[in-house]
Amino acid sequence: DALPPTQTQILEDALGVVKLHAKSMRKSLELCAVMDAFRHASLMLATLRTSLLTPKNYYELYMAIFDQLSSHLALYLYDGHLAGQHNLSDLYELVQYAGNIVPRLYLMITVGSVYMRVAAKLLAAENPPNQETYQGEVPPIKELLNDMLEMARGVQHPTRGLFLRYYLSVMTRDHMPNFVIDSPLGTLSTSIHFILQNFIEMNKLWVRLQYIGHSSERDKREVERKELRVIVGSGIVRLSQLDGLGWEHFKATVLPSILGEVVNCKDPIAQDYLMDIIIQVFPEDFHFRTLDLFYRHPVIGLIDRFIAFVERIKEEAEESRKSGSLSPVIETEGESTEDALGIPKEVPLFDLFWEQITVLISTRPEFTLLDTASLLGPLLNLTLNCYPDRVDQVDKILGFAKDRVLTAKKTDLKDTKTMTSILQLLLSPTAIVAATTSPYPHNALIEPHPTRPTSTSYCGNFTDLLRLLPHTSRRKVAHAVAKSAIQSAADPKQLFLIDTCDGVEAVFGELCSVLVTDCVDGNVCGPKHVPMKRGEDGQSVEEQRVLLEKLDWEDVQEEQNWIAKLIHTVKSRTADPDEDLELLAVLRQHLGTGGDVRIRFTLPPLVFRCMAIAHEYLGHSKLSETAISGRLLSMYHFMSETILALSRANFSYLDSGDDTYADAPSDFGTGIPTPLKAAYEFIVNALTVFEDSMLDSKTQVAMLTLVLGALEKMDVFGEENYDTLLTKVVGYCGKMIRKVDQARLLVSASGLFWEKEKSGVEGRVGVVSASPSASSASSQKQTTKSHKSDLFGEDDRRFQESKKHGVVSKPYRDGKRGPQTADNLLDPVIKFELFRKVDSITIGYINSLIELIQNGLTNYNNASNITSASINPSAFSIFAGIAAVPIHVLRHFQNVLSHLRYLREQETNGNQCENDGFWAELQI
Repeated sequence: DALPPTQTQILEDALGVVKLHAKSMRKSLELCAVMDAFRHASLMLATLRTSLLTPKNYYELYMAIFDQLSSHLALYLYDGHLAGQHNLSDLYELVQYAGNIVPRLYLMITVGSVYMRVAAKLLAAENPPNQETYQGEVPPIKELLNDMLEMARGVQHPTRGLFLRYYLSVMTRDHMPNFVIDSPLGTLSTSIHFILQNFIEMNKLWVRLQYIGHSSERDKREVERKELRVIVGSGIVRLSQLDGLGWEHFKATVLPSILGEVVNCKDPIAQDYLMDIIIQVFPEDFHFRTLDLFYRHPVIGLIDRFIAFVERIKEEAEESRKSGSLSPVIETEGESTEDALGIPKEVPLFDLFWEQITVLISTRPEFTLLDTASLLGPLLNLTLNCYPDRVDQVDKILGFAKDRVLTAKKTDLKDTKTMTSILQLLLSPTAIVAATTSPYPHNALIEPHPTRPTSTSYCGNFTDLLRLLPHTSRRKVAHAVAKSAIQSAADPKQLFLIDTCDGVEAVFGELCSVLVTDCVDGNVCGPKHVPMKRGEDGQSVEEQRVLLEKLDWEDVQEEQNWIAKLIHTVKSRTADPDEDLELLAVLRQHLGTGGDVRIRFTLPPLVFRCMAIAHEYLGHSKLSETAISGRLLSMYHFMSETILALSRANFSYLDSGDDTYADAPSDFGTGIPTPLKAAYEFIVNALTVFEDSMLDSKTQVAMLTLVLGALEKMDVFGEENYDTLLTKVVGYCGKMIRKVDQARLLVSASGLFWEKEKSGVEGRVGVVSASPSASSASSQKQTTKSHKSDLFGEDDRRFQESKKHGVVSKPYRDGKRGPQTADNLLDPVIKFELFRKVDSITIGYINSLIELIQNGLTNYNNASNITSASINPSAFSIFAGIAAVPIHVLRHFQNVLSHLRYLREQETNGNQCENDGFWAELQI
């Protein structure tokens, strides 16, 4: 037996017949033989009677025939009628005598569409067209449309009937009537009725395609049906393109008919596609006015359709915002005075959506918490993009979600997908903060709105819903809030500030509380999986173990750095220091409960903010000096308590070597005009912290350096206080374990025993800003000598002792740091002589120090990263043979020697005669 022909063979045979008869038809048209042309066209169209081709191959055959009919036969009939060669009315009746129904209907539609085109041309000749003068010269389009629509019912085979009606839609789409006055020419309602009826029949035939063939090929037929969906959707697209179609016709006729067919077909593929195309092809204005009708029908996939519609509006809002054409809705007593995205003012878009969604969820008991979140999410995005200032609408949506979470089943609350959807409801408002057009974008989140319902939370239902989520989800929300706020604060257009006490409570007490303090269900390490049981001493061994084993130090640093940056956004917009101090007092209450790990990051920026406020008080012209002094004293006590809280924190179980808590106490009392008692307490507290807490040698050196710098800058101490503090610090410097550290610190401390200038009996002055001139240096020297014996007679002796200890500590023996430390010792000695004119520093001492350093460098031959080949002998001729000293040490020492040579040359030339030949005896 012969094998059955394949689809390719059947299609090739059919296309061969089409080509043959198409050629004969064109020849007949050239000879003006209309009847012969119809005969060949009929034979060509007879190939469409086949049932052997798949829809895809049938479409290819259809397109080959369509090109011949539309490009040749229809064009000839139009030109021939206008030329008077034939009458289309007679031809329309003649083609109906064709033997087979498929060729007959195709030819009838071809002639009828040409007849409609002629009518459109005749009516266009009248400007405007006069329908009342219709005398039969213009074809009766209304009757013609009804006739073709009814005759098309004669083909009920799904494939053949679908393509026949598609041909009817394509051939007539450009000639549909849109008149207002009813007449035989038809009206807009005639066109709507024709397209709707043709679409409904096409959809029925399309649905019936799934029942052709064996049930085992059902999946294959579904794929074929999806390939033909564009043909069915062309009817809806044509409806949206009708001239004169308004939302009234759409609401009264079009949408009810389409939705009725979508519901009645009961086919998921058809329903899904048709609902999508309805949303996409018709204008938003139509949908705004028909939301109640749209969501009244129980259509499958309603949630997906709603999401698609809202996403379309949201995307347009985002595009409008990027282009700068979207303005926020301005409200006056709750009513919009401007359109957003072209939404009509009389259309309460949010209220319409809100009513439909709440009713839908309430009347659908099968809706799960996930379904509810899926509906609320797009509505929330729509509100945030189209109405960014309507915080009450956001609060209403989140409140509804909160109520649904409270009444949800435990299984829903354990579902990952469901909780992710709920989490997204809270993340969406945080993402819009940076893009909002509100003058103060932080108000959308952290400040109560006037129309927001009364709530125990500062952020209303946002916080209430947030508290229902697990620790991990709350942490994600806090991350989003912090990053969005920091981004907005860095943007000069956003002007993000936390400028109210309610704002501080909202951000640090609610939105980001999971990053500020420990919670019942989690701490700095994350969610708690083991219940915490504390012993009699109040400490938890399990908590210590969790910190050791689970603490991710990089994550902790990142999170707490966000909080530290947020702290710097806590300030009033009017730069009022009193308001700023009140805000920081509220903030301190939250930060103080963060635990040892967190406060090492959060308390230092808090104190630095206090220092900035202290400077603001100095420029406050409205307050008296007494009032300013009182406020500063209160602030210093506040800073002192905060610093001591930081120093009392236990960091011994952490591996990190971060020394923020060591740096802060010794530096917070500097740079600000400070009362004597407060300044003294600052230094004493810093030394107390040094004695009690500082165990690491590197940290001890850093802290003593900071304390020495603070003493250098402060000018409020008298002789007794200054002598006591400095003696104590020098004692600590001499007790350093490493000789290198001793040398550096003692040399730094030695300068504090010598006064540069006296401003009175009560105090000292700050750092010298530049080298004094020759005359001022001389005057300064005389002033210093006159006051030294009166006030600090022991300064010279103590300077000598500290200097001596710094030299005799033999730092050259301390490994690789030795030469560099010795080299650094020369700098302060030269500065003492140049700027302070210290009598005890002689030229012999400087020569001996230079010789000592050179000997130390020469004898330093330990292993190093640098070889003699890398040193240029011509540049460092005095160091010939030295190969193991770091190059930067040699360069620094060479620069110092070059400067000394310059001083000697200047004095030799007579430019610095006031030095009495001091540098002339310099030996280099």
